[in-house]
Amino acid sequence: GYHGARFYKTCGGQNWKRAGLGTAIVFPGTVFMMGFIVNFFIWDKQSSGAVPFTTMLALLLLWFGISSPLILVGYFFGYRKEKYEHPVKTNQIPRQVPEQLWYMHPLVSMMIAGILPFGAVFIELFFILNAIWENQFYYLFGFLFLVFLILVISAGQIAIVVTYFQLCAENYHWWWRSFVVSGGSAFYVFAY
Repeated sequence: GYHGARFYKTCGGQNWKRAGLGTAIVFPGTVFMMGFIVNFFIWDKQSSGAVPFTTMLALLLLWFGISSPLILVGYFFGYRKEKYEHPVKTNQIPRQVPEQLWYMHPLVSMMIAGILPFGAVFIELFFILNAIWENQFYYLFGFLFLVFLILVISAGQIAIVVTYFQLCAENYHWWWRSFVVSGGSAFYVFAY
């Protein structure tokens, strides 16, 4: 709540109480409702894996009795602090971005950057899909987690490299492309 309030004040927000309630209710409420709905269907099937109703009430009590008040207290103190100061002053009129090379187009850079992370997980993806198609069990979850870590690290490094190339080309529209480029391997996984 504290840092959320300071960031909210830095972005020019005026109604800190509404923002605090939104922070305390929207995301946890969405997660709680999804869990409750899934648990409702598990109750309907009379499974022993269902979370008891009293436990759900205890989670609700913890949420509204501890988490939400602490978030609001954090918002109260955070909003009274100074705004975060930006390290540099920026020009109000944006500069024109110079003509970019062909490989700096967002779609092309996504396709090029997605090859390496997909190549890192291709073999394991082959084994998983083979197990699914042949009705077999897949037991190598530890190795799968290691491959997932390799995917995350390689996608992060590729995003850093592509963002570096973009900044070297004086293109300051890097923030969303840094996320999108990391997901370029998803096209290859879908096509596979």
